[in-house]
Amino acid sequence: GTNITITVTTGASCSDDLAVTAPDCSCPTIVAPVSTGDQSYCAGGTVPTLEVNSVPAGIEVDWYEASTGGVAVATNTLTYTPLAAGTYYAEAREAVSGCTSTTRTAIEVTVNALPTAVITGDASVCQNGTLQLTGSGATDLSWNGGAYAAVTTYDVTTTASGSHNITLKVRDANLCESAGETFTVTVNA
Repeated sequence: GTNITITVTTGASCSDDLAVTAPDCSCPTIVAPVSTGDQSYCAGGTVPTLEVNSVPAGIEVDWYEASTGGVAVATNTLTYTPLAAGTYYAEAREAVSGCTSTTRTAIEVTVNALPTAVITGDASVCQNGTLQLTGSGATDLSWNGGAYAAVTTYDVTTTASGSHNITLKVRDANLCESAGETFTVTVNA
C-alpha cells in the first residue's frame, strides 16, 4: 500500500498532521507440500491415490492438473485419487489469507503395460515321450497355475494320447501379470 498523511485544520489556522503507514499485505512464504512419491499401476488396474506429507496447522493442500493456473480438482486434502495416469500438482494454501506456495509439487502417475506370456516348443510328441516348452515375456513365470518362479522351461511328460493344454502367466518387475497363454500339445499314440 501507500503511506498517507492526514492533515486536520481548524478554523483558527491551527492544523495537525497525522502520518498513516500502509499495512503490509504481502503474503508470507508458504512452503510447497512434500510428495510421498510418484505412483504407478498395471494397465487395467486401479489408479493409485497420490499423497503429500502432513502440513503445518492453518495450511491446506489443493490439487491441480496444471503446474500453474487452472481450477483445483480437489481442495483441502492431503490425498487425491486421479482418474488416469498423468502428472498432478499439489499446492499449499494458507486457509486464513488465501496465500499459496510459489510452486506446486509435481507427482507423476504411470501406467505400466502388461507383459505378454509366450510359449514356444514343439506342439506334438509321441506317447510316453517327453517334450520341453520354453516360456518368456517376463522374469517370473507360472506354469499351469503354479507359484511364480524364474523357471523358463516346462517339461511335458505324456502317458495318455490326445490333446493337453499347458498354460503360462508371466509377471514383471512392476508386479504386472499377463493374461494366461494356452499352448496345446498333441500326444500321438
